[in-house]
Amino acid sequence: AVCWNGMTTAVLATVPNVTQRASVIVSATTQTLNYLKSFTDDGYGLEGVGYFNYGFGDFTELREKLCEATQGNVDLFASSTVDAVAQFSLYFPMRQPNTAAFGDDHLGTAFSTSIANYVQWAYGSNTLLGGTLVSNSLPSVLMMLTSNVPNLPRACAALARPTAVASDPLRHIFNISQVAVLHASNQSLFDMTFKVTGNGGHSHNDMGSYEILVNNTFVLGDAGGPLYYEARTFDSRRYLSPLMNSFGHPVPVVAGMNQSEAVSVQASHKFQLNATLSPMVDTLTTDLAAAYAVPTLESLVRQVTFDRTGLGKITIQDTVTMKAGAVVDFESAFTALGAWTSTGASSGKVITATGTTVNVCISASTAFNVQAVILSDYKVT
Repeated sequence: AVCWNGMTTAVLATVPNVTQRASVIVSATTQTLNYLKSFTDDGYGLEGVGYFNYGFGDFTELREKLCEATQGNVDLFASSTVDAVAQFSLYFPMRQPNTAAFGDDHLGTAFSTSIANYVQWAYGSNTLLGGTLVSNSLPSVLMMLTSNVPNLPRACAALARPTAVASDPLRHIFNISQVAVLHASNQSLFDMTFKVTGNGGHSHNDMGSYEILVNNTFVLGDAGGPLYYEARTFDSRRYLSPLMNSFGHPVPVVAGMNQSEAVSVQASHKFQLNATLSPMVDTLTTDLAAAYAVPTLESLVRQVTFDRTGLGKITIQDTVTMKAGAVVDFESAFTALGAWTSTGASSGKVITATGTTVNVCISASTAFNVQAVILSDYKVT
């Protein structure tokens, strides 16, 4: 989307030949739709929020240019897939503006308000969001400035918001990518995102990972992606980094083994997210056994109980079953996004930089010990 937007802009601005211009428009229309392969059909962005802002921002900019050049006859939003993709910024935040930092996203990466406003406008809404314009190019900034005017003449026809799109204040589950966003209610302080699959080109080995907010502050879960890229980020050494392999994520280690490469595992095995939902308590379960190349592992069921009662409580339970005769060698990890202080043999607390405190209690069906390990890579600690 980014490349085709730049090239199409240059051609439409400098090439007078109608046939050549038309040829580029046709190519841009067909080839840019390949960008949508970075989303599942439920609208979940496999590359994360940062890459959504980058790619979908250019996709919307190109949409306007193609509509203007063809008097509205070519509309990149005409694809039903775009209906779902365009709503990603509506459904993925846990509590505005915070989203789960899965894959190469950074903690605190937020959806571009400019793009969210454009989507509102594209679907015929005069209700715009507040916020600062975020964009990657001067043409895009100019387009966003003008498209934020509700009564701007439309090069593309206003679209009807899909009837299948319905907002639930308590949760949103991306059923295809198997990612659940759970919201607080009443006095409860916790928000959470839990993922089973939904992995792509900028993903980490993080099946069963999660992100937790307390009072809209990150406290536990995925630490996010690298603060910079280098050669090892995308070569055979990528998953040697604890930031990208499963060891640095809040997921189990079985028989000393980290998770296998997520994208390839999901291509060969169908994972399942099961959900039992109610106004006060949501329960999510999945079997993560196939994520580990451990022949003696029979099942590894992770259950998340999201309780909105009172100030709220989250319980994460791992149940491991080994095949007959196999030794149980199991570690379950959680990642603190703040200062960890032990308060006992099976408890501790996380204190964030802003002073938010969350208590952590640990229990198991057999004897265990708790170890704290500080991980640091790509300037993320």
